[in-house]
Amino acid sequence: MKKMTIVAFTLLLAMGALAKKGGGSHNGKGGGIEARAKKSADWINEQVKLDSNQYKKLYTVQMESFKKLMVIKRDTSITKDVAKTQARQIKKSAVDQIKAILTPEQFQTLTAKLKEKRDARRDKQTEKKGKLKGVEKDIEDELLN
Repeated sequence: MKKMTIVAFTLLLAMGALAKKGGGSHNGKGGGIEARAKKSADWINEQVKLDSNQYKKLYTVQMESFKKLMVIKRDTSITKDVAKTQARQIKKSAVDQIKAILTPEQFQTLTAKLKEKRDARRDKQTEKKGKLKGVEKDIEDELLN
């Protein structure tokens, strides 16, 4: 169960990262949900080498989940907590469907790649936070020179 939670979380992060990079009709770049789903499916395909049938199924899962997430995002009648809960359910369902599409080896490879990506992002954030700025940096430079 813990492993499934980690996989769901990492896939959620990957989907979120791809969503930010993918652009959408709301930012004037065009593409929208279809572009996000294609970009996500393409990235997964690069990592685990899908056959054409798997790719089509994966793309469909991504399209449906992105559509549902967009509906939740635009629904102003629900609270943030309810929206988060619904989004988690949609993403968990997408992970379950993707797991069913992929072979166990492909799913394991994808999990490892997503973990690497998450760890690299955390390392980068830690490194960024660790850098001193302004006066603190000047003081450190003086002490070290």
